[in-house]
Amino acid sequence: MSAQLDKAASKFKQAVDVLRRLTRCSVQTRMLLLIKCVHAKPLHLLRGVPPAHGLDFARQVDDMVAAAVAVFTYNDISYLDRAHPNKARLQLGLPPSYGGAGLTSLEDTYQAAYVASVALGLRPTTARGASAPDLGVRRSQRSL
Repeated sequence: MSAQLDKAASKFKQAVDVLRRLTRCSVQTRMLLLIKCVHAKPLHLLRGVPPAHGLDFARQVDDMVAAAVAVFTYNDISYLDRAHPNKARLQLGLPPSYGGAGLTSLEDTYQAAYVASVALGLRPTTARGASAPDLGVRRSQRSL
């Protein structure tokens, strides 16, 4: 499992490096590419990874995204090595109406994504007529 996540992390790093090198594009264009194209892929991958295996990958991706945003917006390559507050992480979490990207960190969302994926996978089996597990709920109260 970790070899696959390491391979995915290296591919994600390559995509982020490409965005860093797009110096002719505006900051807004690079941020939109990061938000719409690049950032969604790791969360999609983590939906199928048990939470015990995905924490390191989620942290790596969050660090790469914050470093890229720091380069986009503050033109500071060594931004994460400094001791001052990380403005890039704060800007990522702000809603777009306040000048942020509206992104949540993968570390905060990957567990919920896995649970939702498992729940969606279980739902069709109970809809086909298989009996749902008895959880002490009357049949009329089940919503599956």
